Amino acid sequence: MGIGTKLRFEHLIQVMVFTFFQFAVVIFIVSATVNGQRLSNKEVENFRIELEVDEKLARKCEQQVRNEQIKEFGKPLPKVSHICTSGCPVKIGKPKYPTVARQSKRPASVTVSVWIGLDGNVVRATAVSGPKIFHSAAVEAAYDSSFTPTVVCDGKKVRVRKTIRFDFRYN
Repeated sequence: MGIGTKLRFEHLIQVMVFTFFQFAVVIFIVSATVNGQRLSNKEVENFRIELEVDEKLARKCEQQVRNEQIKEFGKPLPKVSHICTSGCPVKIGKPKYPTVARQSKRPASVTVSVWIGLDGNVVRATAVSGPKIFHSAAVEAAYDSSFTPTVVCDGKKVRVRKTIRFDFRYN
């Protein structure tokens, strides 16, 4: 692989890591009483610890790519949005409009923070914004979502946090 090809690949990794961190800025509640929890308290704590280790690894990878670009070009390459090379959505669940909300027929948006495991499956989902009447449906749809595994510089799969916004429209 030539230097140009290697740098383009590293740039794609950098874009992926940058995109990951854009989604990672979310409020997380690590409580056993949260709607939709699918892990035990001990599993939540263990996953959270592993997630923090993986996030440090991803930040280190991003810095390594930036340093290599600075060495080669004198500055980091520009970041390009909307390119997904790792941790891409494979399936985003479709939420059901809640029966109790049908009388109002109002539209709503709910943001759900998700923890994604090494295999790309959602292991924890928590609604963080939007009308509470829609939270349960959004969390269930989040659990029906999946992503390609997220991979960092050395080819290691890592756990990530992302957010999914679900829009509810009554038909």
